[in-house]
Amino acid sequence: SFHCDVCSRCVGRFNFHSVWLRNCVGVRNQAAYFGFVIFHLIDVVVTLVVLTIYINSDKSLPALTSFGSWLSYIIYEHHFLFLLQLFLLVEVSPLAYHAFRLWWLVLSNLTFHESVNWAKYSYFISEGRFRNP
Repeated sequence: SFHCDVCSRCVGRFNFHSVWLRNCVGVRNQAAYFGFVIFHLIDVVVTLVVLTIYINSDKSLPALTSFGSWLSYIIYEHHFLFLLQLFLLVEVSPLAYHAFRLWWLVLSNLTFHESVNWAKYSYFISEGRFRNP
């Protein structure tokens, strides 16, 4: 267990303190948090696909000759949807990295706290390599 400085609680198998949930992620809610991140990633990807299909199905979309003219039309006619799509594109990369990192930690039997502070714990270094016994 580890004492969280943010919420002043002791948490079994402390992973990290989530700013999204305003709660610590540990042994009791790690699977739920992983599910939350995966479903949020799926939601962002589906929203991006739906927005792209909606914008491209615009009946008033003229026959455009280049990507630049298409992009300027989309920005001018669908500026709110374009900004939303741009925001979601920026969000998807860190979210996908976070989901992959959580998946790797689960498969490695590590917590985020242990993976960041591995040098402080001598039992993680065995036979010259980093591992969790």
